[in-house]
Amino acid sequence: MKRSLSMRHGRALALLLIYGTLLLPGCAPQEKELDFGMLLPSEWTPYETYRFDTNADGIDEWAILYTYDQKTNQDFTPVGGVIYHADRGKPPIIFPYPLIAPGWSRLGEGKSSVRLEDLLSDLSGSEVVFQSVNGSGITTRVALFHWEDHEPDKLLPPTADPGIGQWYRCVGQFYGDAGIKLELNKATVWEHTQERSQLAIRKTYLPRQGSYVDGTELAPPVETCLDFAYGQPQEVGSSPYPEKVLMAFYWNFGTEQAYDLMTKEAAQKLRTGANEWAYIAPWPFTSVTSACVKELNYNPGAEAQAQKAMIAQVQATHIARATFEAASTMTACPEPECTCPPTPNGPQASPPVWVTTRVEYRLHEQTSQMWAAWGLVQVDGVWRIDQVVSQPANTQSE
Repeated sequence: MKRSLSMRHGRALALLLIYGTLLLPGCAPQEKELDFGMLLPSEWTPYETYRFDTNADGIDEWAILYTYDQKTNQDFTPVGGVIYHADRGKPPIIFPYPLIAPGWSRLGEGKSSVRLEDLLSDLSGSEVVFQSVNGSGITTRVALFHWEDHEPDKLLPPTADPGIGQWYRCVGQFYGDAGIKLELNKATVWEHTQERSQLAIRKTYLPRQGSYVDGTELAPPVETCLDFAYGQPQEVGSSPYPEKVLMAFYWNFGTEQAYDLMTKEAAQKLRTGANEWAYIAPWPFTSVTSACVKELNYNPGAEAQAQKAMIAQVQATHIARATFEAASTMTACPEPECTCPPTPNGPQASPPVWVTTRVEYRLHEQTSQMWAAWGLVQVDGVWRIDQVVSQPANTQSE
């Protein structure tokens, strides 16, 4: 076994030297395929190979993803990464630079990829973006790396500064089992909760001095809110869970779509700012920049009681309609000597189910939190917002 390993390493060294000769002045070949299976440790299996200019030197490097500790289910197989440079020297050699995220035992799992993207405006050049997706195609892990080149001048005395050297510095690392979204100077992470209505905790991160990492840890998020794990459902009012409608209301806060989630009476009051509807937010409804739900509380059994009451109302309406139809065939009403049966009305609303919230509203640079109790009713099997009682929690300016 030892002999086979030594032969393997010997072949790898030969391959490195061969490649080095190809880079000597006067050697024409510019692109040669290398067998990185010969370069990687025996317990690593090459997964994907990419050619990018990862350090902005005008030469494409090799970004290698590899797997190890193989699992039967490939979705759970650990994935690591390393970037190989054709470094300076006579002859040049291929030198590995591992991609390491502080505190992570692995970069990702299962289906993974690497790309170059400019995501941090305070840094020159693009970042190396590693990401893993789960079996549903949802991004669950992301790590960002940026090339650092602080090689000291060989004519100067050596220094003990650990920041001196060349490496790929981790400038961002995110994990979210419900998704991750990257934008220029912004990262958003969704983490599942155990809520019945498939809600998630949404965390928003902003970089500081060109990095999301503070020392060896991810810096705290600038905002944490409740959110839908997978976006707003199409028929949210038909859900058995009324709190979903309230979450959709905040999703669409300040827009026309928000009125569609309310009863006609409540929507009209909100449009005109009548009564308590004028105070659901610290600023006019259509002026609020954003609404971040901090708390959402509900009674899991309340909607069941409301549905029972609704069924009783429907049955009573059916009885009234049958009585009315039977009476209309016998006599014309109204007559002085006739007592008419009750006339069935339109769609009946269930008794209200109450959901309480604490929400942070934003108007540009100002923020203010408010508590509110929302009464939701079910009309024709659809939950709608019907009542509200609110009060300020606090107000602050940034």
